[in-house]
Amino acid sequence: MELCSGCAPVHVKLGGARSAEAYAWVSNRDGDLGSDEKTVVESLFRGLHTIALSATDSDRCVAVQSVRLWVGSRVYLPVILRQH
Repeated sequence: MELCSGCAPVHVKLGGARSAEAYAWVSNRDGDLGSDEKTVVESLFRGLHTIALSATDSDRCVAVQSVRLWVGSRVYLPVILRQH
């Protein structure tokens, strides 16, 4: 895996959980990302990520929301058609 260094920070904010007492941000590729309502991630491994936010309230009810994002650049190869 190649770490995406020199890339702009990834700012991720999922709202709607203002009454939560605990937060957990997790990437399926990089693991734990933070435990605050908002988080800034300075570097992520290149590739497709699923970033999930879990919010737990005072009654220990948990809500989870996730988003998929691509880190790095995709390579598009030209299509060459041959005529026979």
